[in-house]
Amino acid sequence: MLTALLALAFSTVAIFVRSVYRVVELSGGFGGALANNQATFMVLEGPMVIIAVLAMTVFHPGTCFNGHWAEAGWTLRSKH
Repeated sequence: MLTALLALAFSTVAIFVRSVYRVVELSGGFGGALANNQATFMVLEGPMVIIAVLAMTVFHPGTCFNGHWAEAGWTLRSKH
């Protein structure tokens, strides 16, 4: 459970870093220096999302349920 919580925290920080970068990038407009810097974009945009997705995939929060998910009887399919 602790690993899932740490992965969630790590993912949240990665997405927050990306969001802060986007705000700063576009504060100067689309013609600003940071908006046209490809190296910064390639480090702070896509990889932050990839890191967040990988962390949540490898340390999936569903492991915290320890088999109780099936006991809850919840499903995506409707029961007609």
